[in-house]
Amino acid sequence: MLEKEKSIDAVVIATPDHTHAVAAMMAMKMGKHVYCEKPLTHTVFEARELAKTAKETGVATQMGNQGMAADANRRLKEWLWAGAIGDVREVHAWSNRPIWPQGINRPLDTQAVPRTLDWNLWLGPSPERPYNPAYVPFAWRGWFDFGAVP
Repeated sequence: MLEKEKSIDAVVIATPDHTHAVAAMMAMKMGKHVYCEKPLTHTVFEARELAKTAKETGVATQMGNQGMAADANRRLKEWLWAGAIGDVREVHAWSNRPIWPQGINRPLDTQAVPRTLDWNLWLGPSPERPYNPAYVPFAWRGWFDFGAVP
């Protein structure tokens, strides 16, 4: 698409985690500004290479955390910075994550790739392996090669 549509100035990258760095690198090398959802990269090396490329190409880049740029979040930060609730001494937070299985062995069986999925394209820079529905469509983030979680 970027090779065909020359008028595109910037890209938003919100693909599965394991393809963020390669997509961002390609876009930056083509002179496109990049907004990339977290995680930006899978390794420190990838992060350093992206930073170097952004500096060399002069493109604007930003890594985001889905939903954190909303007006309500900005307003809350402004209230906190203005001291509206006084000094914050303690915070209690919770998360329902991860909601996908983690730390399990790779499936041993091979299944037919759904005709609606380009498995090689989906694998991207990850190590090659046979398709299994244990990875796609939902639980991919629980696998280190795809979800960038140790």
